[in-house]
Amino acid sequence: MNLTSLRIQGAAAVLWPMLLILAVWQITVSVTGVSAIVVPAPLDVLDVYRQHPGTFAVALGYTLAVAAFGLVAGMLLGVLLASLVWASPLAAGLVTPAAVLVQSVPIIAVVPVLARLLGYDIKTVAAIAVLISFFPTFVLTLSGMSKLPAGSSDVFEVLGARRWIRYRRLALPAAIPNLLSAFRIAAANCILATLVA
Repeated sequence: MNLTSLRIQGAAAVLWPMLLILAVWQITVSVTGVSAIVVPAPLDVLDVYRQHPGTFAVALGYTLAVAAFGLVAGMLLGVLLASLVWASPLAAGLVTPAAVLVQSVPIIAVVPVLARLLGYDIKTVAAIAVLISFFPTFVLTLSGMSKLPAGSSDVFEVLGARRWIRYRRLALPAAIPNLLSAFRIAAANCILATLVA
């Protein structure tokens, strides 16, 4: 077997579930006669895309830009507040319950409230993306800072390291694997939140 046929087989193995869903979708819409306003057929969507590719490119760019901003801002806010909670028991008592409360409200319920407060424009969409990426970053970063390697905190204490040094040289590096996991979770959720908002 040559390389091209191996690539085709690999692509078919990965894409067949999606192609099956699209085929069932197309057949269902064609047979039932559902209005295109309610459920457009995949071939109709492809036809509109061929006619107006620029419109889709602009919308894609807008969505990705807002999602990227929300991801970066939410992760920065999450790391900042997790660092604050790590450093101060008072901040832990204030920030943690508020973060859990914000996360416990469904995002669909938050969109109209934020839209009313910030206006029906890009600020609301960006705020939703920030909220979505904030919570996993906050929780996972704080978890990484709290679970330090065994004995490492004692070594820093014996050497007389100040809290800032312990934060910079011990807690923050220990949180990096969790921060990368938060990035992986938040990146996909930011795009979804941007679309919903």
